[in-house]
Parts: sequence; C-alpha cells; structure tokens
Amino acid sequence: MKYIASGALLLVAALSLLPLAGRFSDHSATVVFHLDLSEQPEAATWTRIGIRGSLPPLSWDETLPLSSDAASRYSVTIRFNDLEPGARLEYKFVHEAVWELEGMDNRILTIDTDSLVLEPALWDENLPIPRAQLATYRIPAADLLADITLLELALEALHPGLDRYTDPATRAAWIEALRAMSSEDRTYGEAYRAISEYVAHLRCGHTIVNPWNQPDIVKAALYQTADKLPFTFRLVDRRMIVTQSVADDPRLAPGTEILSIAGEPVPALLTRLMAAVSADGSNDGKRLNELNLSGEGPYELFDILHPLYNPPTDGLYALEARAAGEADPFSTTVRPLTRADRRDLLAARYGPAPQSYDALWEFRLLDAQTAYLKLGTFVVWQMEMDWKAFLDDAFDTLRERRVENLIVDIRGNAGGADEVVEVLLRHASSRPITVQPQRRLVRYRAVPEAIRPHVSTWDDAVYDFGSKVEPAGERLYRFKADTERATTYRPSRGAFQGRLALLVDAA
Repeated sequence: MKYIASGALLLVAALSLLPLAGRFSDHSATVVFHLDLSEQPEAATWTRIGIRGSLPPLSWDETLPLSSDAASRYSVTIRFNDLEPGARLEYKFVHEAVWELEGMDNRILTIDTDSLVLEPALWDENLPIPRAQLATYRIPAADLLADITLLELALEALHPGLDRYTDPATRAAWIEALRAMSSEDRTYGEAYRAISEYVAHLRCGHTIVNPWNQPDIVKAALYQTADKLPFTFRLVDRRMIVTQSVADDPRLAPGTEILSIAGEPVPALLTRLMAAVSADGSNDGKRLNELNLSGEGPYELFDILHPLYNPPTDGLYALEARAAGEADPFSTTVRPLTRADRRDLLAARYGPAPQSYDALWEFRLLDAQTAYLKLGTFVVWQMEMDWKAFLDDAFDTLRERRVENLIVDIRGNAGGADEVVEVLLRHASSRPITVQPQRRLVRYRAVPEAIRPHVSTWDDAVYDFGSKVEPAGERLYRFKADTERATTYRPSRGAFQGRLALLVDAA
C-alpha cells in the first residue's frame, strides 16, 4: 500500500493482486464470479442473492442473480462486451436490498484477459490478505521505502507551509529516520505510527494520516480490531474522565477517573500519543482535544493510535482508576472491544449517538430572556436541512420574543464553510464588522507529473492553477483574484441587539 500525506489528504493506492496474462483478443471478456456464504449461517434465509456493478450488463440499480451450485456456494458467468483494454470493474454482492461491505470500498477487478475465473469471495470480506494474518503481516521494506520517497516528494512539491515551523535540514533528518525504519519489513501498525509521527512533526493541522482515505486493508488491520477500550471519556486538564461505559466492572461508571493504563500514568500516555497528532504550531490544546473519545462516527484518533503505543496484554487492559468523589483508587482489568461492538453496546445502554450533521445544530429558549444556539459543525454541505433558513428562523424568534441574551455554543466545532461565519456576523452584530483580507498561498502552479497518478481530490481545478496564480516569493504562488481590501459585513435587517456569549473549547 502507499501512503502520501499532502495538505489535508492522505492519499492511498493499493497494490493490485489481479492476474495480468492473456491480453484481449476482441475487447470482450467472460468472468466467472463465485460467492461462498458458508460462514454466514443466516444466509439460509436470504433470497435474491446477486451482484451489482459498474460495467454492463451489470448496473448499480438492478441485481443480476447468482445461481446456487452447492451448499452455500453461488456463482454467475458474465460476458462483458465493448471493453476498453484494462477495463476496471467495481462491484458488490447483494441479497434483497442489502449490500455487503457497507461503508467500505467496492470490490475492484481489472479485466485484462479474455477469460477469468475468480476465487470464491466471502460476504463482507474484500481483503488481499486473510483478516487473521493482518496483525502479523509485514509490508516489504522496498515497498515502504518507495512510499516514503513519494511522501517526501509530495510534501516538498505541494505543501505551502513546510517552512513555517520546520526547516529543510530538520525535515531531512526526519525523513532519514523514516528511511531507517523502512530498512526492514514492517507491520501496518509500525508503518502507520512512524508516518503519523513524521507528519505530526510538521505542525500543520491539515496534514494528517487521514482515516477517511484509507483502503479497506488498513481499516481492517487497525481500525476494526478488538483492541479499543470499553468506555468513552473526556480529557480535562490531562485527566481522563469516563463519560459512558460498557465495561464489565460497574465501578467504571461515568465520572470515574482513569489514572493509568497498563501501568502508565494517563498524562504520560497522552504525551506519547500527542507525538502522532497533527495540529497547527504549538497548539497542544488542540492535540489533546483530538484525543477525546466519544464513540461517535466511524473513526477517532485515540482508538487508532492507542493500541499502536499501548496494545492489550493477553487480551486485557490493566487499569487503575478512582470513582467520582472517592479518595482511594482501585485496580481492575477490562476486555477491549471493536469500535462497532462498543458503539452498539453504548447505544443499547445510553441511547443512539447523533447520526447526522443536522443533529449537531440546536436552538431553544432557556427562559424568557436567554436563548441557546448550538452550532456543532460548519460542514453544512453534509446537512439535509436548509441551514440558512434555520438561522433566519432562530434570529426571527429572538427579535419577536425580544430575547436579550444569546449563548452561541461552538464547542467541538472544528470548522467548515466560511459562509456560515459570514451569515452569523450579519445576524448577530448590530454594527458593521470589518475582516482583514486573507492571503492564500500555494507551493505549485501545477501538480508534478510524478505525483499526479497518486493524488485525488473533489476539485480538479487544484491540479493545475495555470494563470490563476502568480509568483509570491521563493517557491510560493498567490491567487491573482484575491483582493487586498478588507471585507465589511453589514448587519442584516433586524440583527440581534442584545448580549452574546460564545462557548468555545480547544476544537
């Protein structure tokens, strides 16, 4: 596999394990698909087991049925016509309206022969290495060294802030340490930890080993393993306070402080983990905040990093803890869980966690004179509701009720669309507000050809800025369209006239 950290992205290319012999003779190919459901006892009740995919005669909208050819074994032979050489097929198996590999990558097949008979696939498993072998599988040193070389090339060519907190000589020393690490085969965990620490050294909050961009094999090796603590917590002054727990020991109740894990005091453990957490400059408050554990969403840094630094011993974590209001600590052990199992157990005990970005916004009146507006994210492009109408309605209510005090809660909000701030400024201030201009800098005019095959983005415009940028100092470019003038936001009609309090945290 290949890791490349660049800007806000960790970009990944998986090694292909598909056969490459026998080139096309007529740009058509026959592929035999097999599905083995023997490890799915519930499959005995399934109906309409089939396949969907990206190339006709497959489609994502209709299921092509598979035929049963043995107990729990299914197959189908498909003829693909009018193919381009090396055509790429993405596909998944389904039964009724249920898809396999939910939240995971599609299966991928490069059709580069006239005839292919695929090995039997297992439902919900799409890994080039058996899951049981992932913990001990070692990435070949040559492959890892190639990744690190590409990582260095991408950062030096694309990252505009490399010299803000570091210098070339220091970065060269760090890269040499990475190369030394890659002098022998390494596990996924060893490679992930080393690259995370290198990226965190750059002290850029948007340069991360990005969990969202990893292939399924990394998710399976590191994110989906049963090595996660059976409780969630908040960090308060480097103290770990349990917020929810599904541990067998009832003493690990909400409010309990975890003093040590595997004999290591929590403050010392957090210091070690922070070495692999990205944040801008010396903002250790942000680094600590990133290590809070809520149990919500698909990934959190603590769940990923903690087992890499502090794996369970004989399938257990030894803890020292102190119950709320008690003076004397107690010792206990807990059996770790997968993140999914913990999430399900927490939901059964405490109720489901917020499932959408919409749920992170809230407006209510606390009393006749005070209102509360919670804005947990500015990632409004992921919202289903009309967020502008939500804010319009909230401020209309303030005006109509003549509410004097407004609490705006942005705790946990790591940002998103600048437009939200602009709308808020117009609603929340009775006076014009002037914002000084920003100067956007990039390190390149066009992405170098050597890097381009490894980079992906949602906006193709970033591959080549062309004439949109001009030189702005050594190895930097600025956008010609950026204005040098300050921007003044004038209050909207009926803007809030009362007192505003802002609740913030390290996020």
